[in-house]
Amino acid sequence: MTAIGDQEGLRQTDLVERTGIDRSTMADLVARLLRRGLVSRRRTRADARAYSVKLSPQGARVLRQAQAVAAATDQRLLGSLPPGKRQDFLDALSSIVAANEKESR
Repeated sequence: MTAIGDQEGLRQTDLVERTGIDRSTMADLVARLLRRGLVSRRRTRADARAYSVKLSPQGARVLRQAQAVAAATDQRLLGSLPPGKRQDFLDALSSIVAANEKESR
């Protein structure tokens, strides 16, 4: 939902590229989000075979709520570390994510 919220109207193919989620799983995720009323989709003008996806108003609310919970959790977790170690921890996590992104592509 974050990827959809970051740029409205992305094609499902764009979402696959941005997230690294395979096509069939992405199609299933979008279908489930549609059933829950969290996204809407329509055929693109450039390619009638492709769908563009955007958050519904309800989806935008759910995403904002989830982001607030995630931010509070981040603060609680980082708060358990000494101030001088917080950036080291975040840097280490970024390195792990970057290494895994390279391998997944």
